[in-house]
Amino acid sequence: MEKITVDVFSVAGKKVGSLDLNPDIFSVEVKPHLVKEVVRWQRAKRRSGTHQVLNRARIGGSGKKPFAQKGTGNARAGSRRSPLWRGGAVIHGPQNRSYDFKLTKKHKIGALTSVLSDKLKNKCLIVVDKLELKEGKTKEFNKTLDALKLNSKSGVSIVPSEANEMLQRAIGNLKKVDTYQVAGVNVYDLLNRKFIVIEQGAIQALEARILNQSNN
Repeated sequence: MEKITVDVFSVAGKKVGSLDLNPDIFSVEVKPHLVKEVVRWQRAKRRSGTHQVLNRARIGGSGKKPFAQKGTGNARAGSRRSPLWRGGAVIHGPQNRSYDFKLTKKHKIGALTSVLSDKLKNKCLIVVDKLELKEGKTKEFNKTLDALKLNSKSGVSIVPSEANEMLQRAIGNLKKVDTYQVAGVNVYDLLNRKFIVIEQGAIQALEARILNQSNN
């Protein structure tokens, strides 16, 4: 594959250099079926699965036969916990379970590289040299977005090269702006935001993470 070169910007929106990207990560064929499957897998893993109805084993109440088998004129009944009785157990209701299912490493890597390639192709991936915020205020961060010609309302994923307390404070009031460490970059969250703003050091670490996963 041909080498891919992207511009690197400062927080003031000025070009300060360029960076070569790995074409095996940022210039692959986009495979929507892989992306869909990984999103389904991620959402399934996030489900708590703690729903549980009171079945006959768990519901309270006496197990004593409520009345004689014959002679009362009523239908036969063996327990007040019967699903047929008001206040009785629930049958075939949801129980504690895990919604997780197995997905191959190849699927996960293929989906992530598809999303990254698509973001780059549509000019939604912006590389910056360093996200330095002196005061950690939302107003200061919005100036950076304006300089990069981005709008927080469109949704922005921020990926710094290391933990950034000032950045975390600055985006706290913005609903559609999230920040992730390199280890937390994933398909579902990237799709939820239109743009990715990533530090130069983070993009190199992300490439190393994906290549390491591919080789193991």
